[in-house]
Amino acid sequence: MSDFITLFRKYAEGSCTDNEKQELFTLIALSENDSMLHDELDLLINTMDEDLAVPNEKANEILSVILRLKPGKAKTKRLFPFVWQAAAAILLLLGSGLYFLLTRPAATNTTQLAVVKEITPAANGAILTLDNGRTILLDSMQQNVIYQSGSTIKLNKGVVTYEANTSGTASYNTLTTPKGRIFHLVLPDSSDVWLNAGSSIRYPTAFTGAERKVELQGEAYFEVAHNAHKPFIVSKGSTTVQVLGTHFNVNAYDDEEAIKTTLLEGSVKVVLSAGRNPQSAILKPGQQAIAIGSPVTTAHSLLTINNSPDLDQVIAWRKGIFNFENADLKAVMRQLERWYDIQVAYENNVPNIVFGGKMKRDLNLSQVLRILEISKVNFRLEDRKLIVSSQLSN
Repeated sequence: MSDFITLFRKYAEGSCTDNEKQELFTLIALSENDSMLHDELDLLINTMDEDLAVPNEKANEILSVILRLKPGKAKTKRLFPFVWQAAAAILLLLGSGLYFLLTRPAATNTTQLAVVKEITPAANGAILTLDNGRTILLDSMQQNVIYQSGSTIKLNKGVVTYEANTSGTASYNTLTTPKGRIFHLVLPDSSDVWLNAGSSIRYPTAFTGAERKVELQGEAYFEVAHNAHKPFIVSKGSTTVQVLGTHFNVNAYDDEEAIKTTLLEGSVKVVLSAGRNPQSAILKPGQQAIAIGSPVTTAHSLLTINNSPDLDQVIAWRKGIFNFENADLKAVMRQLERWYDIQVAYENNVPNIVFGGKMKRDLNLSQVLRILEISKVNFRLEDRKLIVSSQLSN
């Protein structure tokens, strides 16, 4: 029996000394031991033996090592105490055990992680486009005041706010977060909007009419200031969300199959106007509207209600977390594309993989790729292009 297996089983039984723990964690950090790591994790699942269950604090230590240490380089520095930084996309703590939640085709080989240029996670930043077409890069501006058409725009600590427009007229601005950027906007009515990476919102500098209407591309979380006399409307193509004052999330990326509106607090009305027969639904807190719209025919226009969406998963991005529960590989990759500003391409067929678990979004891409490597996802990174294959390398 190898030293790795012996140490892992002793650790699972709680009989490892501190020195043995350090030796085990150093071995876990080496990609050459991934096959044995898979086998031992599978053993924990298949036996369902409480004596082999790994307590939460032990699992925290294992995951910390996987995420902190670079593959192929043993570390001799002190490894304790560890702070829980992230749960791996393939590992999740259930009760007192450590379980392997990746559903995958059988495989015997693992991919080797190439040494790549470090790609950092999304940072606070955006592009503000004024009514005259002028663009302002907000990434590095800590404090600034911008004047336009009688309105005052302030940037303070990464938040854009608007002062009341005294001219009685409104121009339109657009705030865009490229891939790899997120931003917080306070609209002229004091409503808060958090834009996820790869998103944009177009809005007036003053809400002077009978409604407060904004146009969204991508994903945003809204906390709308209450105004019973002036409904707040979020528009994306043929789908609109109408509210008076509430907290909700809209996922309206072009590369997603549907527009999903999830209500956290208050009440919203979702209207799908595509085709000849408009559809609408009023949501209650905890419900999600799923709109699939076609502007030509109702054959592919559909508005449905999910009465029990995973709310933690919906708003995980607002909390700085990736939540990959029951997410297939393409869904995971779409999030990584936006967050790390990379391009994902597939060779042959898309691997039939479903993930579970969570991890913090402050990891560098190399740490996420290490998790994918352990997950037996075959890939290579060429500059900012991640190529995923269904064939495992030898």
